[in-house]
Amino acid sequence: LVVEGERDPAEEASRRSSAMSVVEIDESLAASADLGAVLDSTTGAVVRRLGGLGDFSAVSLRGSSFRQVQVYLDGFPLNPEGTDVVNLAELPLSMLERVEVYRSNPPAYFGASPVGGVVNLVTRSDSKSGAMEAMGGSYGTLRTVLVAGGHNAEGERNNSWLLSSNGFLTQGNFQHFSDNGTLYNPMDDSRPNRQNNDKGQWNGLVRWLSEGDRGSVAVLNSALSRHEGLPGPGNSPSLESRLDTRSNLLGVQARRTGGNWSSNTYAWRHDRSELFDDRNGEMGTGFQWQQDRFATTGVRSHLEWAPLAQLLGSLTVSARHDRFQRESFLTDTLGDPLSRAALGAGLSAQWWSLSERLLVSPTLQLDALFNRQIASVQESNTAYGQESSASLFRPNPRLGALWQPLPEVDWVLKSTVGSYFRPPGLDEIFGDRGSIKGNSELVPETGLLVD
Repeated sequence: LVVEGERDPAEEASRRSSAMSVVEIDESLAASADLGAVLDSTTGAVVRRLGGLGDFSAVSLRGSSFRQVQVYLDGFPLNPEGTDVVNLAELPLSMLERVEVYRSNPPAYFGASPVGGVVNLVTRSDSKSGAMEAMGGSYGTLRTVLVAGGHNAEGERNNSWLLSSNGFLTQGNFQHFSDNGTLYNPMDDSRPNRQNNDKGQWNGLVRWLSEGDRGSVAVLNSALSRHEGLPGPGNSPSLESRLDTRSNLLGVQARRTGGNWSSNTYAWRHDRSELFDDRNGEMGTGFQWQQDRFATTGVRSHLEWAPLAQLLGSLTVSARHDRFQRESFLTDTLGDPLSRAALGAGLSAQWWSLSERLLVSPTLQLDALFNRQIASVQESNTAYGQESSASLFRPNPRLGALWQPLPEVDWVLKSTVGSYFRPPGLDEIFGDRGSIKGNSELVPETGLLVD
């Protein structure tokens, strides 16, 4: 007997011990809505913005820092272990079908132990694909959206594809109040236009999916090109500083199912380059014109096995390689590439009582970092600290529980307790941009979450 059906994300949220919210991306959202607005409307999430359309925005869950929230695109990590802050403005809504927010105890298949939580962005299915928009607005704003998709059947396999393109331009030269830094002298107050606040961005996403009776294979490529001025503080604006960002994520996902087991494997390569141009020394303490290149290559495999109707066990293993390199155009020098390796393993289980009113889900996540190449490079003014001078091994256990007190009442009680950690990113160790300087003595953040 074979029973087929579509997974209901909202129903799944009510049957997990995770504190989870699911937001569907559909026509009910305002035309001006973006990912930051969607996340800001969910429970426990706060989004901080630097301005309007296209300006930097990031999400905090339950008071966490931005880096303590791990963001995934169809299960592929955009900032593994919180090594970077994900700019929500770089991720358009047009390519998404729903947003899943885990405020505690994220599922084991993410292979993560975040202090804050997990945000998983799910791309559109072909049934919801097909849109073309062009919009214009104040301050020289133009925006275009193109989404197309389709599917076909070849024998016992169903193939589908998705193409998404999103671009915008804006001058951002709005009028604002300035007291010229003299709070008690109204004689020099003015309302100038915001300068050097223009932005241009293009996002492209291509996804191909082939599904059969025993599994599926998906290939995803997401590209970004972003050019923007850095206007600086209102009372001391910068007129020439620029930041150009390029990013590309290539991922392959393979899923296989058996009688009482399934496996899911992700492999990805994420490249990101940031060109910072402050040749006039407007943003920091000196003159800078440099390009930072980041690369992450990783693989993660998740195996689930159901020996009993009430028990589901899983094993997750992962490996990742991070790489960083800086090139200075002022001194015409290319720095040595710096890298580190990360390994992870996790055991998890979900046990339901016979009445299905009680769920217990223990997880043991083990994370390891190998920083020997970083420790061999003496670039900082201070001695290298614990994080970068030795290998790091840390177990992170957690336990989640769900209880439905009354079978006839459709509400549940959830609780989670667990330890979490986040190692510093390579930019936090070696960063040097404007007034921000990296600190090689940073050690991993650790925390205990109880909810």
